[in-house]
Amino acid sequence: MVDYLKLVAEIEARLAAKSTTPPAEDPIPAPVEPTAPVPDEGAADTIGPDLDAWRKDYIAKEQSTWTPEHRQALADEIAAIEAYRRAHGPRPSGPPAGIDRAEVFLLISAVMERLGKLWPSGLPTDPQWQDRINEAAKGDRDTFLTAIREWE
Repeated sequence: MVDYLKLVAEIEARLAAKSTTPPAEDPIPAPVEPTAPVPDEGAADTIGPDLDAWRKDYIAKEQSTWTPEHRQALADEIAAIEAYRRAHGPRPSGPPAGIDRAEVFLLISAVMERLGKLWPSGLPTDPQWQDRINEAAKGDRDTFLTAIREWE
């Protein structure tokens, strides 16, 4: 039978013999005095320009790697965004107008369920009704729902 206490004692003795005692140090180090000045109330004005200069340098470094094609693609994208904004006007503040997205999906699924019962799977569509439904879809919601009800 192995005597574990004896084995642990031997291991501790070997480790103690191999280790050297470290030089005596103060267990609690002395506090280090800060070398950077503590900003006062007026220092907020001096931080801004340095940060702006850093941002400008960073942007300039990033833009130095752009190819002419990349620059042209960005310019085209900005022009397209500006043209869209001119055509559609500014986005109004507040929640978007219209039907809630969840309500839209519920209405679509209800209509599709009703149409699925009316129009068996595999049966070709009627081109005349398809044209009427497509025209109604270009109008407002009530026109579209009225066309669907007529079709049903």
